[in-house]
Amino acid sequence: MLKSNVQQTRPQKQMTIPVFIPHLGCGHACTFCNQRTISGVSREMTWSEAQLEQHIEMWLSTASHCDHIEIGFFGGSFTGIPESLQESYLRIGKSYLESGRIQGIRLSTRPDYLEAPVIARLKAYGVTLVELGVQSFSSEVLTACKRGHDTAVIEKAVHRLKDAGIAFGIQLMIGLPEDNAERFLDSVQKTIALNPACVRLYPTLVLAGTDLAQSLEKGIYKSLSVEDAVMQATDAYALFIEAGIPVIRMGLQASESLSEEAAVLAGPHHDAFRTLVESELYRRLMERDLENGLPDTR
Repeated sequence: MLKSNVQQTRPQKQMTIPVFIPHLGCGHACTFCNQRTISGVSREMTWSEAQLEQHIEMWLSTASHCDHIEIGFFGGSFTGIPESLQESYLRIGKSYLESGRIQGIRLSTRPDYLEAPVIARLKAYGVTLVELGVQSFSSEVLTACKRGHDTAVIEKAVHRLKDAGIAFGIQLMIGLPEDNAERFLDSVQKTIALNPACVRLYPTLVLAGTDLAQSLEKGIYKSLSVEDAVMQATDAYALFIEAGIPVIRMGLQASESLSEEAAVLAGPHHDAFRTLVESELYRRLMERDLENGLPDTR
């Protein structure tokens, strides 16, 4: 039964050093995706070893209060970039891990970019958590979004990570083409059954320069309202809380690119999306308590 204490937060003394690699390594063009806009970086970019070390050192200089620090490779599909580049980045991460200056390495990638040799490489370099851009467990939704793989690939990737002893997270999206509240909740339930270490929930935004923008213009796709997206996210959030699975992000992080007037054409964009979801969940809890009668505290 859902308890009234619904707040889910990461440890206060934990920090992730973000290393963004937008679109790098991703050979797919999903209907909704424009990572350059989402991440705020307008070009494909690589890091030289010197640049990466300087970036990490800059963040570490502000982390004296943290007792758990990790490096996170985000934005692109990390395991899709050239092996030499993966190893260059991971070698640096491993050196910080072995020196004890960081305690973890995490990265994000596609489920179909996690064949057995790839996972063996991640294990060898000390990767501690892989976030999978799952988006949906519905075959219809995956096809409509041009994801290029089916649900079996997702489950295979999860089992390979589990066998290697690497923790995993799952990213889901709300309001994708061909999705609905029932299909989305089914994706939530299937996520819970896999027992990930963490989850991210992203509302689908229609970004300029995407296939989804063309579908919107043609009237093929209709985006969710903020209210509808919040309702679906709240349903999911309550289930994840009950299952003891941390939801580490809800909504896209605000950036200058997302704030540009022409960047987001439609969709439930709100800078305080998580706050709206948590407020809705508290409202539901209070209504439930009022209907059941307040406990006698005498």
